[in-house]
Amino acid sequence: GGKYVGVKAVFEDYFPKMLSNFKEFHAIPEQFLDFKDHIMVIGKYKGISIKDKNFEVQFSHVYLVQENKIVQFRQFTDAKVISDSLK
Repeated sequence: GGKYVGVKAVFEDYFPKMLSNFKEFHAIPEQFLDFKDHIMVIGKYKGISIKDKNFEVQFSHVYLVQENKIVQFRQFTDAKVISDSLK
């Protein structure tokens, strides 16, 4: 969780911390929807936690795009499914 601003923060801070909890973590897109300045991706997360527990859960990602750049990312998922795999 939290707020990460900029490419460096996302790729050097957020992803390494988040991914350290998993042996495998996949974001599998299933559908892309274009809403002018918003793009929505519907899919599923699937993986194995460092506790050797499998998980699979649906997600929606919503991107706000301005001047051909992603300026906001919002994620919707059942975080409890993933959290439970870490126990």
